[in-house]
Amino acid sequence: MSANKRLAIRLDATSEIGLGHAVRTSALLEALAELFALDVFIIGDSQEYLKKYFPGTEVIGLNGQDLARILNSLNPDAVLSDLPHHTPELWKTLKHPGRPLIAIDDEGGDVRADLVINGSVPASSHHYPTLLDGGHALTGPAYTLLRNAFSQHRWKAENKRSVCVVIGSGSRAQEWAFNILEYQFDKSRWGEITLVVGSAFADVERLSTLCQAQVIALHQGVGAGDLAKHLASARVALVTGGMVSCEALAVGVPSLVFPQVTNLIPEVAWLAERGAVIDLGHECGMDFNIIDRHISEVLRSSDLARSLSIKGLAIIDGHGAKRAAEVISRLI
Repeated sequence: MSANKRLAIRLDATSEIGLGHAVRTSALLEALAELFALDVFIIGDSQEYLKKYFPGTEVIGLNGQDLARILNSLNPDAVLSDLPHHTPELWKTLKHPGRPLIAIDDEGGDVRADLVINGSVPASSHHYPTLLDGGHALTGPAYTLLRNAFSQHRWKAENKRSVCVVIGSGSRAQEWAFNILEYQFDKSRWGEITLVVGSAFADVERLSTLCQAQVIALHQGVGAGDLAKHLASARVALVTGGMVSCEALAVGVPSLVFPQVTNLIPEVAWLAERGAVIDLGHECGMDFNIIDRHISEVLRSSDLARSLSIKGLAIIDGHGAKRAAEVISRLI
């Protein structure tokens, strides 16, 4: 029996940069585990979050240590990086002759790897002029890295009025959550409301108090299966951009999306132009009269709801991690 392949992963997950990098990397590892045995080593700061998303995996705190020394001691068969920012020096440290370097990215540009996985939708972010010789990029929504649960649960198109609100990480997303709860309008016409926030959400005690007062079901840090079920059983989803919106599309739930940070604006606009989501806008997403009007429209119109669902599923089917894993298995 051949020895397990060793994969070292440079990854950070913090409340500041968000948990999306950890989520999509965990989705890829889930798909790789179905193909061959791996020994995985996560290298990064904020071990608390990394251990949550990679239970049973060795997590090595970077904390100013020499990354090159850590990699040499691990002697991996391949290295994977999923970071929000890169430098030429980082690529030199990560790359070693005969050791494939894989990068998960969503912006394009100066990425010096053997293989890039970029599941973002705008083609403008798919340009990689500095790939290593023989390297290539897997780009577009066919390679959006989602966990299996989001392709296994499908929107039920139930007639009951219900809204699932899913808030990603980051300060503006959290501000949005509190504004939704504190804005004075009659939410009862939305029907049953479920609010899901991530494990890094700050001041959840205040959030819980507001939800109890408005009879809103609050869930924090749920697993992929439970989140997929919440989305699948709602009449409409109200979500932040990024990973959450992709997960909603893969489930097929009609979705209103708030691009809470500027780099999400092109992606959400691209999806809206194709009728896959309703784009609330970077600024207008804070206007809760607009949110209420759009939610009411989807709740009233089964034709609109069905159209959003069909067009969203046609773009993101939830099998991107499986496709990427098959390419990686050949590379390693």
